[in-house]
Amino acid sequence: MLAEHDAAAWVATDSVMARRPPAGTVTGYVARHIDERWVVAFGRMNVARDTFFTAYEVLQAKENPDRFDVAAIAPPRADTGYYVRAARALDSAKKDFGRHDRPYNASVLEQPDGSLYVYLMPAQVQDGVFPLGADVRYHFTADGRTMVAKRQLHNALIEFSPRTESYQKFEAGMHAAVLDDIPEDTDVFHVLVRQPSVPEYIPTRAFVYAIYTDGRIRLFGRTEDVLGTKDSPIPAKNP
Repeated sequence: MLAEHDAAAWVATDSVMARRPPAGTVTGYVARHIDERWVVAFGRMNVARDTFFTAYEVLQAKENPDRFDVAAIAPPRADTGYYVRAARALDSAKKDFGRHDRPYNASVLEQPDGSLYVYLMPAQVQDGVFPLGADVRYHFTADGRTMVAKRQLHNALIEFSPRTESYQKFEAGMHAAVLDDIPEDTDVFHVLVRQPSVPEYIPTRAFVYAIYTDGRIRLFGRTEDVLGTKDSPIPAKNP
């Protein structure tokens, strides 16, 4: 879902910005997966944070998922449902995350119970270089007002680039997970969006996993058994 969201938001943003929206009408966007297609609303939230004014709506065509149709809405439509709930959660997550020295992408995914996951991930700033890490996931109540949990997904930032002499022989990537003994959501996202499309191996303190290019995750076994050592390559947690 993160990879689909990223693709939809990227195409929709290019389409809307090409129309040169009037100043002040678009300060952000919210994407939502509805009826097997993505809908991306561009607009602004009011000061009271109870209304999202949609100036453009971009719909993915059902018959052709690669096509996105842009509809200008004048005057902007006042939305008090999902769009404002998601925009509130996004706004709160960004304020908590603070400023960083590189651009970040933000995604909101609605959960089955209506609550919201907000992801903040470093944006790709160089063609052919795919960032992984230094990312976080927030969990908000359905109204987008209350933070339920905050999960640091990775600490360090890794920049994956195939521009090396060994590019032709590159068959898989690998990085160690130090914050938990499971792969993270953005590990799957990274494998799905980077090029060349290759699996990623993830050793943790206890286990070794592989993420394949279709998003599947496989547990290989315990780290000491798979890597043939009793000493885990992952440092022990701080006391």
